[in-house]
Amino acid sequence: EEISSKQSKNHAKFLARGDVWPALLDVAGRRIPNHYKALLELAGETPETAQQIEKDLPRTFSGRKELVQGSPMWESLKRVLT
Repeated sequence: EEISSKQSKNHAKFLARGDVWPALLDVAGRRIPNHYKALLELAGETPETAQQIEKDLPRTFSGRKELVQGSPMWESLKRVLT
């Protein structure tokens, strides 16, 4: 299948975003070695975070019938957040 000129330009723009945003935000200059690994080691549920998540979930997703306390979606979202 041949790629049109327009598709090619759009693809190039899409690929350039990965370089443009970090350059605009000067991310490379602020990168901290092993920062993500350190954050993972800090992650985990504490009584304070669990309490805050329980308070924030209904406020954030008010009106969503699928997101009631104890539902599979509720439990899944809690696991992601803790």
